[in-house]
Amino acid sequence: MNSLMDTVLSAMPDLMGKELLMNIMSAPWGNPQFKSIDNFGVAFATHTGSRRSRNEDRVVVAKITSRSQEQFAVAMVCDGVGGSEMGDMAASLAVALFLSELSQINRRQPLSTTLSELIRKMDDGVRLALGGRGTTTASILITSSTGKFAATNVGDSRIFSWKSGDRLQQISVDDTIENELQNLSVLDPSVLEARGLRGSLSQAIGEVGRSARDLRVHLFEKDQFLGGGSDYSI
Repeated sequence: MNSLMDTVLSAMPDLMGKELLMNIMSAPWGNPQFKSIDNFGVAFATHTGSRRSRNEDRVVVAKITSRSQEQFAVAMVCDGVGGSEMGDMAASLAVALFLSELSQINRRQPLSTTLSELIRKMDDGVRLALGGRGTTTASILITSSTGKFAATNVGDSRIFSWKSGDRLQQISVDDTIENELQNLSVLDPSVLEARGLRGSLSQAIGEVGRSARDLRVHLFEKDQFLGGGSDYSI
């Protein structure tokens, strides 16, 4: 286990990342949690549920100042893929990698470019450290001090938009085999049902058999969310 932990910690780009990962891993995720963070205007809740013995959700809300002195606010959920040996480790590592890499950025560029680069680094880092023994979904919202906004998801962790007096609206699209086949107009639902594949993921962070270049990153920008007075929910 120590050699595995050494490998996982070596995936972090700096000491801050290593400390962050240790803090995330040692948090009491097995306990039901509801927290409101007033200075961010956000709240989150997580629960192990009734089907699994461990909680593989990892939730982070953070403010990060990068080396370029640009400031970012991040809301992020990673959910270890059920059935993988170390889904909880994958989710913890993904969160720590993303935030640590964000702090290392030393140039200014479009926020959508930054988000795309970071999620690919996160994907490579989880794959390198765990070798397929753990994978995770991810949904991320990020804003910058320049007023820019971007979001993305991998897997079936969903991103919603909400406006007071209205219903939640799902913005993200689940990365499932079913949706992939629908896009190709070749879906026969009975085939998925018969093979137990309905709802199966078509991609996840850290999966083996591909590189980060092959990861399909769907980016969402502010105009895709409901306007005026909206709150954004992952």
